[in-house]
Amino acid sequence: MTAQDSLREPLTAARGAGPIEAARIGWRRARSFNLLNRGARSWTGALIAAWLWPFETMIVALNWGRLRRLDGASMTLTDGTSPRMSRPVVLTAVALLLAQLAVVVAVALPLTAALLGPLSAGWATVAALVIVTAPLLLELGVRLVRLARSPEVRSLSARQRQLAAASGAPVLVMSAFVRARAGEGSRLLRALQEEWQRTGAVVLFNPANEAVAAYYERHGAVADSPSRAVMRFDYRAGVAA
Repeated sequence: MTAQDSLREPLTAARGAGPIEAARIGWRRARSFNLLNRGARSWTGALIAAWLWPFETMIVALNWGRLRRLDGASMTLTDGTSPRMSRPVVLTAVALLLAQLAVVVAVALPLTAALLGPLSAGWATVAALVIVTAPLLLELGVRLVRLARSPEVRSLSARQRQLAAASGAPVLVMSAFVRARAGEGSRLLRALQEEWQRTGAVVLFNPANEAVAAYYERHGAVADSPSRAVMRFDYRAGVAA
């Protein structure tokens, strides 16, 4: 932290979120992290976000106790313990999933009828469902490929345990860092960096792309792997971040 930072008002990041805010966070994640949009939000990311929204909201619900937020920015911080979930947010995510299912059925039924000529009833139903859910299936495939091609990301949990055992310091894994408006992300990051500095924590994360990696580098992060697939904030005593 700089001398200028120390003169600013102290910031505190809240934990968890209510159902409405959790749904908003789920939407921001769905729009920011998909095959059409990696990193800062753009209009292209909205094309597939509606398919991911219920699932991202469910992830928020199941990791409710790990959620940290300030203004319109939020992230998940995993410390290796079992997370607390929020039943109201789970119900919100279920409602979104049911609404999505209703839309899928409403679109798939007439499409199935249109395909009944060249295809049997069974194959027409399968083809209609594949066509309607194609964005979701494609997104799942892309995520699996990215995970398979990044062994550093797959071993993040093992790296977390290794650092914790070797140093005795708190080691967190940061993910799903999103914001609603420009400037909110840096405010949340500054608030949490003050916490991490007080506790001597190490925070591991996988930047979405090189531009995002450069952003974190400007805020004091260093590479934890040669490819920068994993980076870290390191506030252990005697360790230069």
